[in-house]
Amino acid sequence: MTIQTISVGTTPNDGTGDSIRAAMGKINSNFAELGARVDTAVAYGAVGDGTTDDTAAWQDAIDGGAATIDGVGSTYKITSTLTLRSGLGKV
Repeated sequence: MTIQTISVGTTPNDGTGDSIRAAMGKINSNFAELGARVDTAVAYGAVGDGTTDDTAAWQDAIDGGAATIDGVGSTYKITSTLTLRSGLGKV
């Protein structure tokens, strides 16, 4: 699936843009697509307590294929270099 563009038309009320129903459907689809691209380090076994070594879990999350890996709200202990891959948008 790809992100869908919402057409707003050329000028107000000219009938060239998406209807409200069509635009909202595209917005819902876009959020579902973006949500499918995000993963969490915790899903791969990271603990995030600042003491446990989370290096392997983070590397597994990076290798897992998500475009974004979320680790917000915790302190992760990383003890070696993580290898990033192409296509990874944000860690």
